[in-house]
Amino acid sequence: MIYSTGSHTKFYHRFHVVWTTKYRYKVMRGEMRERIREIIIQTCQELGVHIETGVLSTDHVHMFISVPPQIALSKVMMRIKGRSSYKIQREFPELPTSVHHGILTKYMAILTEGLAFHERQDPLARRTGARGRKARRPGHNLLVRLRDYRDDVLRFLTDFTVPFTNNQAERDLRMMKLRMKISGTFRTLEGAQVFADIRSVISTVRKHGGNILETLTLSPQQIIARP
Repeated sequence: MIYSTGSHTKFYHRFHVVWTTKYRYKVMRGEMRERIREIIIQTCQELGVHIETGVLSTDHVHMFISVPPQIALSKVMMRIKGRSSYKIQREFPELPTSVHHGILTKYMAILTEGLAFHERQDPLARRTGARGRKARRPGHNLLVRLRDYRDDVLRFLTDFTVPFTNNQAERDLRMMKLRMKISGTFRTLEGAQVFADIRSVISTVRKHGGNILETLTLSPQQIIARP
């Protein structure tokens, strides 16, 4: 067993990490695969993480890495996965045709089965003399909407700037709602704008894996000028 050494420490932190593509689609091929390899190596070098060995397959990644004691493994993985996903989605905007077709086929099959199920159900009771559209169950309404707005629901397949879910939007709004819950309201419009600006900077820096405290000490001009 070979120990690693730091300025004041001697350690042996080795981790076997594995992660996969969404739904394990085999998309990491050719130029994209080599670019992912470059991003992972570059990110590990920046963090001081040593890759003992690793395998990059078409749908998953295996790595055996040595991590310095001052860095949490969760932070390492967040940086590697976040940066590689961000860069690949922008450098390779076209989703492979086979993957796109597979997702669309499953989507339509689920909708077809769900709509057929609801159409077999007994109609909902209506008041005597009621007019207008026949009432539908909530699940039926949802399926109809997913069918009618299919292109909007699946826009993330063709436009990688659109996230798969709205979880990120909910997380970005959470602190604003929490502030309103605790304080009730903002005393002035200027105060609300300042709070929104600060939260926007923090959210952006976190997504890029930067140092939040260091960024907040910079002037607005310096923040804007940063890559």
